Amino acid sequence: MNNFQYNLTDDISKYSITQFYNIFCDIFNDKYDEDSITKFLLDLNFCNLPSNAFIGSISALKQEMILINSPQNCLDVCGTGGDKLNTLNVSTAVSFILASAGICVAKHGNKAISSRSGSADIFFELGIKITDNKLFLEKNLREKKLAFLDSALIRIKVSYSNLPLTQASWEIPWGQINRYQRAYPNTEFPFSDKRPSIAVAQTSSKFGQLPAFESNNRTSGVKKRYGFSGSSFIAAVSFGKRLEAKTIITGGQSFDPNDQHFTDQAQGYIDGNFKTIHFYKEDVLAHKVKSYSPGLER
Repeated sequence: MNNFQYNLTDDISKYSITQFYNIFCDIFNDKYDEDSITKFLLDLNFCNLPSNAFIGSISALKQEMILINSPQNCLDVCGTGGDKLNTLNVSTAVSFILASAGICVAKHGNKAISSRSGSADIFFELGIKITDNKLFLEKNLREKKLAFLDSALIRIKVSYSNLPLTQASWEIPWGQINRYQRAYPNTEFPFSDKRPSIAVAQTSSKFGQLPAFESNNRTSGVKKRYGFSGSSFIAAVSFGKRLEAKTIITGGQSFDPNDQHFTDQAQGYIDGNFKTIHFYKEDVLAHKVKSYSPGLER
């Protein structure tokens, strides 16, 4: 093993992404001794972890990953640790419960660092083999619904079967696959990649998002994710001397796909550009499109 190829007087906070990438690639391939790695990481920590180090190290990590092909709808479970509550290993317990219920789980973990026991400790005590053997791990995922991916032993990228089949890569902009398209009523396939759709930055309310936008790609034949649930109507009302209000709905007032008002509010909903509500007669008349009398043809 060698020492790092940089001067101890260097200001590594000014290293380029490429320099960090090359160093971390060498670390992953065991080209440096532990003392050199320790000093480098301490120096890096002293520099408050510059952004180039993040990008370079992540790029190197991705380069070294082992691709594990998993069954469709496999869950990737990993605890963060560090809560110092001395509780049981929650993420590992969750993995066992889900696997026993027939749900495929890829459990990431390590030995104990901030708690009494880590995932690797538990799997070891239970006699479950800890390995980086790709075929063994994939077989466990298929047949036993559970595989342990030791972060200290291997660097693994779990490939969910519905991702490479639809997108070919996970490195794609969120808005490219997270789309708004008003579902066609009374049709077998309400969403279609062939029809126009709008990029959406929002996500599920599970993440504290408002307005919420829940999407999936479960419609047959689609590659993109289309919104099927979320905030359907939003209003902001000011009760002052004069009532004022802004509202927006998910798509539009019309249920006819051929009508201009079928999706005329969609972009405003996505952008947060609400429309003004006219409560007073003079405002309604000032903004009318047309007027008619009841019983007469419009």
